[in-house]
Amino acid sequence: MGPEAGERWSAGWRWGAWGVFSALLVYALDFHDPDKHLLNEITYKTRALGLPLGTFTKVLHVLVFAAWTYLLANALGRPPHGELSARARWILAGMVVLTAGGTELLQQLNPARHPAWADAGFDLLGAGLGLAARALRRRPRRTAPGPGA
Repeated sequence: MGPEAGERWSAGWRWGAWGVFSALLVYALDFHDPDKHLLNEITYKTRALGLPLGTFTKVLHVLVFAAWTYLLANALGRPPHGELSARARWILAGMVVLTAGGTELLQQLNPARHPAWADAGFDLLGAGLGLAARALRRRPRRTAPGPGA
């Protein structure tokens, strides 16, 4: 098993993780009935904390899209260090915008869902946070100067 096979396996796992997460994301945002779900109860309980109704779901939109974008950027990154080429950056941007807007459009087909374009905005905010987290994680670590330096 040479380094090429190891890199392909690693890339396969990255794409697999993103694919599973994507399927769960689309299901959660478009096909389940939130009124018959635990999240609905949590959403209403946030009012007891004095937060506006829907705060929990907006935070959830941001966090889920941050994770989704982080996984997608890792899948698109080139070995060995995961740099994103200019083409990969455009693909990433297109997929994020299309997914954020597309999920809101698909929600219109489900009467149990409540589509809102503001949610797409929260999704894009989450995508930005996911990219920031990835950039921070990939940043070179500073090492302490050796003795005599």
